[in-house]
Amino acid sequence: MATSMGKMKVPAIIGLPPSTYVSDNMVINSIPIATITPCVPSFQLGMSIFQLNEDEGWRDYSRILNAHGFTATSPINVAFLADNFPTDSFTNEYGESFLQRFTDVASSGAAAISQFFGGRDAGKTLSNISEALKAQGGTLGMVGGGMQEAVRQMEQLKEAFAKTGPAQAAVVNRLGGMIGKLMTGARIDFPQVWKNSGFTPSYTMTVRLYNPRPGNSATTKEYIIGPLAALILLGIPISTDGDTYNWPFLHKISCPGIYHLNPAFIGNITVVKGGDQQQISHRQKMGIVDVRIDFGSLYNSILAEEGSTIPHRPTLRTYLKALEGGKKLYDVKNLPSGVRAGGATLIEATKNVYTARKSQPSSNFETEVQPRVSTGDKNLAANLENMSELDAAGFVPTT
Repeated sequence: MATSMGKMKVPAIIGLPPSTYVSDNMVINSIPIATITPCVPSFQLGMSIFQLNEDEGWRDYSRILNAHGFTATSPINVAFLADNFPTDSFTNEYGESFLQRFTDVASSGAAAISQFFGGRDAGKTLSNISEALKAQGGTLGMVGGGMQEAVRQMEQLKEAFAKTGPAQAAVVNRLGGMIGKLMTGARIDFPQVWKNSGFTPSYTMTVRLYNPRPGNSATTKEYIIGPLAALILLGIPISTDGDTYNWPFLHKISCPGIYHLNPAFIGNITVVKGGDQQQISHRQKMGIVDVRIDFGSLYNSILAEEGSTIPHRPTLRTYLKALEGGKKLYDVKNLPSGVRAGGATLIEATKNVYTARKSQPSSNFETEVQPRVSTGDKNLAANLENMSELDAAGFVPTT
């Protein structure tokens, strides 16, 4: 439909199938509908850095869409297929603390040597190494003797600390034994500590655009090209001078009863021309176009706030609030203006055919539709009805 300014208006709900005379309410009520509000960031003091500005975002969006020959109403309403429902993942990351790094005092070579010589602490390892070297004699034997002297001095140091008192001796022995084991590659298992948390919403919607009359250029423009322009504009970068470009629109995306994202971004848009069934007419005009939109949250976490509500970011309160909502159910008599997808022409045509048939004489009206069952089939059915159950089953009763 064209507006007074000569621009074609995008349907009020993008993605509804072609309309019929009696089933609009059933179709609309059976399809999930989401709203997408294009926004631009507006700086604010605080940790959020910016918040989304709907009014300025819609003005920019409308101006660009208008430059491509189309107009739309705020927000963008999309009906999507229930083929890939949203999934939320809440994760926690734990890792080693700084204490764990303090225990890595031995090199990989020292740890390997302690295993070769069967020593589980520094003293035992040195003793085993010195004995092995002394057995070789010569210079190696002298090195082995020196190592034995070092072990003997370590034992004398322990005895000296032991004379200071039982408590001090216990501490020294425990500390010395621990250091000796760490020097040979032993480990201490400290508990892991929390590092970070994550919130990963995996949201994908498939918006199917239907063209009720692929051979008609105006209908193709109204139900395929216009909605496609409105959807693609939501997720592509913007150029103001034709040479450079910058970030696309950010969004508030809401599907009452299912999810609500603020702020949100569109990460991917996939356009399948002809849909999965390759619905393209003989004149190579598309009857169906599938638009798959992947979107997510700008924040990597979701917070559980204790006090007042934290605005402009995902929180547990807003997450639960979104699940309380739900879609308004429509009655075919009270559908919003312009909500029928491809229906205005088809509805009027259906009404005209129905009215014309009702206005015909009853005899012509009744004989207009030919019977779908042949006379031979009717006779066969009548004969079967007159037969007994045994006769119909192929049995002949005995007399």
